[in-house]
Amino acid sequence: MIIDVKDHKIELKDYITGGQSMELKKMQLQSAKMTNFDSQTQSGDIEMDLSITIDIQKKALEFLAISIDDIREDVVAKILDLPSQDFEKVLSIVDEIRGEKKSLK
Repeated sequence: MIIDVKDHKIELKDYITGGQSMELKKMQLQSAKMTNFDSQTQSGDIEMDLSITIDIQKKALEFLAISIDDIREDVVAKILDLPSQDFEKVLSIVDEIRGEKKSLK
């Protein structure tokens, strides 16, 4: 999949593998902690460090990014260096590929 972002052409895979999806879910689950656990009712509160979302998005970008302007080296770093609005456009598509957002179509 090729997307145009201002003066850049970014190539992304248009799918994420099952194994990659499981790795991202594992990252999310590892950030969760149960507190106030009641063994009698088998319930408690789940606390999650929401900053893990940033790490998950970056990992997804690593899985999906192929090239920027036909250059395959340091692709993720170059995408991260895009202006915020352009980066957010790429990130929105990455999230859509991961199934985290409804289709933008």
